[in-house]
Amino acid sequence: RRAIYIKNATGTVRVQNVTIRGASSSAAFDAVAISAPSAVVELVNLHVSNLHGSYAGFHGDIVQPFGGVKKLVVNGLVGQTSYQGFYLAETNGRIGGVELRNVQLSYLPNSQQASSVMIWFDGCSTYPVTMQNVSIQPRPGQNVARSVRPNSGNCAPKKSGSNWSWP
Repeated sequence: RRAIYIKNATGTVRVQNVTIRGASSSAAFDAVAISAPSAVVELVNLHVSNLHGSYAGFHGDIVQPFGGVKKLVVNGLVGQTSYQGFYLAETNGRIGGVELRNVQLSYLPNSQQASSVMIWFDGCSTYPVTMQNVSIQPRPGQNVARSVRPNSGNCAPKKSGSNWSWP
């Protein structure tokens, strides 16, 4: 249940200029799933829209390296999901590092969900992460701080004008 699945790759895998569009709210799937702990995965100029998911069912992640990745580099991605954007927790494999550049994430209305998470990391002390020109449009009534994880304690996002940052 994924549009693109990168599995057991080595070296560098580059996915460029791809559009992924969900058909209906009953067709939940992940856009890009990765299980390639020995590969550098580059996602360049991707457009993901009408992606559906929920907490109780299939999450509908825009990007999820659940099986690990040596390094994830995203440059140019516009994504719209009803539940979860980038799930970047080390679920079943190590993540060596993440670079997010020129990323726009937005919420697709979903009456079944009380919240949505656009970027999810394991915790404050994680693998190296760089972000440049990353924007999040949260669901109505939910600010950016509630749209990211972790979002409490020492890892709480801080607002300065219209910008949010993590420690």
